Amino acid sequence: MAEKKISQWALPAGTVLVKGRFPYEVVEVLGQGGFGITYKVMADIMVGTIPVTTYFAVKEYFPTGCWRDSDGVTMLSSPSVEAEIKEGLNDFITEGERLQRICKLNRNIVNVNEVFSDNGTAYYVMEYLDGGDIRSMVKASGGAVGEARMMSIMRPIASAVQCLHDNMMLHLDIKPENIVMRRSRKGMPDEPVLIDFGIAVHFNAKGTPTTKNPTAGTSAGYSPIEQYSLIKQFDPRLDIYALSATCFYMLTGKDPIDALNMPAGFVRENLPAQLSELTTNALVRGMSRDRGDRQRSVKKFLQDFEAQHTLQVGDVINGSRGDYMISSVEEEENGYIHYTAIPWMGARKTGSDTNNTSAIRFNVWEWWLTGFRRSGQQVDNLHTATPKPWRLAQSVSGLTEPGTSVENDMGGTLAELVEQNGTLYCVVRSGWKPRAASSRWLKPLLVAAAVVAVAFAGYYVAKMLTGDSGDEQQEQQLASTTQIDSNAQKEAPQLENVTEKVIKHPKNFGSTFIYTGPVDDDGLPSGKGEGKYEDGTQTYRGYYSHGLMNGKGIYKWNDGDSFEGTFKDDSFVNGKLTNNKNGIYFVGDFKNDEAYNGKWYKISNNTVHSVVADGVETTN
Repeated sequence: MAEKKISQWALPAGTVLVKGRFPYEVVEVLGQGGFGITYKVMADIMVGTIPVTTYFAVKEYFPTGCWRDSDGVTMLSSPSVEAEIKEGLNDFITEGERLQRICKLNRNIVNVNEVFSDNGTAYYVMEYLDGGDIRSMVKASGGAVGEARMMSIMRPIASAVQCLHDNMMLHLDIKPENIVMRRSRKGMPDEPVLIDFGIAVHFNAKGTPTTKNPTAGTSAGYSPIEQYSLIKQFDPRLDIYALSATCFYMLTGKDPIDALNMPAGFVRENLPAQLSELTTNALVRGMSRDRGDRQRSVKKFLQDFEAQHTLQVGDVINGSRGDYMISSVEEEENGYIHYTAIPWMGARKTGSDTNNTSAIRFNVWEWWLTGFRRSGQQVDNLHTATPKPWRLAQSVSGLTEPGTSVENDMGGTLAELVEQNGTLYCVVRSGWKPRAASSRWLKPLLVAAAVVAVAFAGYYVAKMLTGDSGDEQQEQQLASTTQIDSNAQKEAPQLENVTEKVIKHPKNFGSTFIYTGPVDDDGLPSGKGEGKYEDGTQTYRGYYSHGLMNGKGIYKWNDGDSFEGTFKDDSFVNGKLTNNKNGIYFVGDFKNDEAYNGKWYKISNNTVHSVVADGVETTN
């Protein structure tokens, strides 16, 4: 990290500002720009007769070209720019007072406590946020975050920007450094907060600036081309560009190229390949060099992200054993969304934040398939029957029916399965696992549940086409149009005379499975072997490499479902996935553990029918 540059004119530590509600003592410089300096300060707040030391952030109006008087605190400027400095000072005070009003309308705008004049300039006092900015968070996450995590942070920030726009204000400096996390209090989840309004501009009802000097600064990579010129008209698309660029940074861990030099196709080519097409399109549109191509409002910007993917931080799931408030979004896959939650005993919407003091955390999996939509918390599951039993829930909690739960000896909740909002939530206390469950099998189970459900969802399932040819002819046609290795369809070779042993999985949190077969020098399965749950509900027979399924094999569930084909690092690559109960199967390639390139089929009256996807009828 580059060393922070501190202006020679910054107030030194120990300086006390005395004209505010409290005497504020400067602790350190937090940052500075062309129009001001921000300090961390402390003040003694009296609670009854007891002084309590509290920290604040204070923004000082101190534009480039000014200096201090001999007392070291009073701001001075050249007579030639005196009128301009005075206008800027008045704008600073007005903007601070306006921000003090607006911050009360949205939790994700930094709180402003007061505005006062002192030392020939002015200051406004804000809450001090020490949860780290987005740039530091992304670096700590390994250089980038996933789509769900990005949206869980940027959705409330976008709502804060919409609040500014509703009040005819443009922020004009949205970037990773200006989104800071507010640390949780009493178990509340951390919240993203938009800060630094040093170059924000307010506009009147006609859309013209009320600020006397509306020439905004720029941040390379985060400011659109038109921001490099004088801003004459209210236009939300300036902030939409910066919002999109910040999303780009979170997803890639890289700053975008400056808009002045950005080549055509840069955004799409540099976003992660696994990003959903709608999110990709939304960001490509939001970062267009031509503002005419951008979304015209933040509301439309959010709508372009395929409605609302995830529950928001702060949403509450109401179980039969307790209530659980979402505190973070972990990942989103086809089949589920994974959250972290905390116990909740009050309604956050009323402003109460004193009802939860527990350090207990829960993992929450929400049943979610590609194509689902969300309105508020309610899920439109496209009339798909709720999966009972849901294999994911069975795997991580041992539960199969909504409303059932697991408690410890003292009556505390270990897990429960909740049906709510048109979907299912599997809630599991962090660190607890059912005795028979092994996360080794989680991905294959999720894939099987997801693809079978998708095959019957109203949005994805079409009519079954009646064919004249029999099962044998259809299978021959099927084999000619796929890349399946025929050997993978056969039963794996018989195992050599080896004994059973309990093996720890190399990746999944110390979980174990019963294994029969050879091992490598680390004691992990390697070669032809067989692994299974202790209760025998799922088995895999095939090839292993350093503890993971690699090569040809057969994976079976005790209800008759199976996958026959090729595996790589515990993931499906190519083969046949069969749902025995419904008589359907998919044959083809898999990508990211999802059916990718192939077809769904159903056997009915000894005839193979192709299943139509996306409402387009096809035949073999």
